[in-house]
Amino acid sequence: MNPIEQAIQLLENQKVEEALSKLKKLQQTASTDELLTIAAVYSQWGFLQEAEPLLHKLHEQFPKETEVTVLLAEVYIELEQDEQALHLLEEVPSTDEAYPQVLLQLADVYQAQGLFEVAEMKLLEAKELVAGEIILDFALAEFYFSIGSYQQSIPFYESILKKEKEIAQVSIYERLAEAQASIGEYEEAFKMYEEVDSSDVDFLFKQGFAAYKSKRLEVSIHIWKKIIELDPHYAVVYYYIAKTYQELHMLREAEEYVLQGLEYDEYNKNLHYLAAIIFNEVQKFDQRNEHIQTAVELDHEYTEAVLFYLHLLEEDEDFEGIIEFVNQLEKENIEEPLYILERARAYIHLEDFHQARQDYDQVYVHFKNDSPFLKEYSFFLIEEGETHHALELLEHYLVLEPLDEEAADMIDRLKDNIDD
Repeated sequence: MNPIEQAIQLLENQKVEEALSKLKKLQQTASTDELLTIAAVYSQWGFLQEAEPLLHKLHEQFPKETEVTVLLAEVYIELEQDEQALHLLEEVPSTDEAYPQVLLQLADVYQAQGLFEVAEMKLLEAKELVAGEIILDFALAEFYFSIGSYQQSIPFYESILKKEKEIAQVSIYERLAEAQASIGEYEEAFKMYEEVDSSDVDFLFKQGFAAYKSKRLEVSIHIWKKIIELDPHYAVVYYYIAKTYQELHMLREAEEYVLQGLEYDEYNKNLHYLAAIIFNEVQKFDQRNEHIQTAVELDHEYTEAVLFYLHLLEEDEDFEGIIEFVNQLEKENIEEPLYILERARAYIHLEDFHQARQDYDQVYVHFKNDSPFLKEYSFFLIEEGETHHALELLEHYLVLEPLDEEAADMIDRLKDNIDD
């Protein structure tokens, strides 16, 4: 075993200081080839500060030695010294046999700089030079995947899968599954996930989600329960199990899992909101009220929860409560138009039509093309005697809902009244 191999063995045995000392001593008498090997060892084991000056010196001595140039550029890239890396790589002529590898490195640098079109161009150029190279398919697939162009990544992953199931410890099945899921092809995604044997909780969560979106609700629950066995603190999964049980109308199980989730994450607004929904369905109204109030307290901008809370206040005919709560939200600069619309309706119940009109006017700009709102507002205006304004809104409404005979009849009556 030569001294460099001895140093590598020391590194593998986690005797780092001894290994680095040996390598540093070797540099004093090493040949050029040995120096390059030592630099490669430094780089491979992450000792970039040791590798950089050694490679820089070798590059100055042998500026046309592509192997040195490429390795030094890799070190610069890892050190986030992109400009130095680009300067080196651009020196390599397109006729060099290592040029495809250089193009890959250039693509990495340009991608890191956010120059995605340039990075893509470099990768496609490399693929033209070495058409059948699987690593270039992988580089293109990973590039498209990383920038969110999942549809473009899929053909490359599928091409790889004909030859390899894994590259650089990356499961091609799993990448394909994630890409398919990201474009809404959950059936295909689930098929890909089934090809992977993994007990990683994040993987299982995504697999379960693909099953859920594929309408395999019982399967998704089965997969997600594995996560709880592996890591009961993985709180988000309780929400999805409970929600799926709720959709299956298995409310006892839904209640069980939503409460389990809250034991691990008592400040999870989504779990509190779901608990409120479930308790409402099983008519446990005290628990429902407790959880919806907690959800809203945790996040006043949690629109679904706030609207449900306002709906419950309306059911209880607590119209003052609706107005008070929406006023409180406005003081916090939370001006969701849906909340203001609920306040307008509360004012109508309290026969405060002036305030109701102000709220309707305030939200009109947000809902002017929303047909239910237009009908509601126009009928309110009719009650207030504002015939011309109501007619204008109803005519716009009828463009959106031309089959509404009630609205058409009302328009005719309003026109007759105006003519009279």
